[in-house]
Amino acid sequence: MQQQQLAQSWWFGSLKNSRQSPWLISTLAELDEKTKQMLRLVEDDADSFAKRAEMYYKKRPQLVSMIEDFRRAHRSLAVRCDQLRSGGAACRVTAALGASRLDRSWARSISSDKGEVESRSSASDSDDDDDDSEESEVDDPEQGGERRGRETPDADLVKLMGEVERLKEENAALKSEIAGKDEEKRDVIRQLALSLQILKEEHAGLRMCIKDGKTKGPISEFKKLTRKLFGRQ
Repeated sequence: MQQQQLAQSWWFGSLKNSRQSPWLISTLAELDEKTKQMLRLVEDDADSFAKRAEMYYKKRPQLVSMIEDFRRAHRSLAVRCDQLRSGGAACRVTAALGASRLDRSWARSISSDKGEVESRSSASDSDDDDDDSEESEVDDPEQGGERRGRETPDADLVKLMGEVERLKEENAALKSEIAGKDEEKRDVIRQLALSLQILKEEHAGLRMCIKDGKTKGPISEFKKLTRKLFGRQ
């Protein structure tokens, strides 16, 4: 057991940061558990029969390396996604969906490799050409799974982008409506200001008439103003 842990020393390079969010801690714990299960699957199947173990050990280093890359890639993805979430990014990256698709891809890859090894354990010893063909067959499901993961449309992201566009259109319509109402208010203010100016001028004229010591002059001016105000001839 100690030798197995030393052979897989990369397992101890875990991230520990006091500023990690609960979501990131939960995601990494789930990822570590899946990785342990994959390693247990490799160990259990490798020790079944002597003949199968002999052939399976040829693939075992490659599978362990694949698991190592799988774990590192997913940890990096989880950290980046957590940074986006904590930074208030408008576009939510659906890391859980992407991780589950990659999990299924790697599970298919390991299951395919397991089936190939078991099918060849009942036959005679294979030559180097057979080993090369097995390696290519192991790699193909991985590459195919990654391509399918990249080509699969992210429905949640598309929905989020559509919601953003809808909100932009609503904001533009509201701004246009507010601008129209502001223009109406400014027009009313201009009319009131003009009326106030006219009243001030008339008031100033009346005060001048009162201050004037002449009798006929002020009365005549007052009559003119009243006629002007009431539209009389």
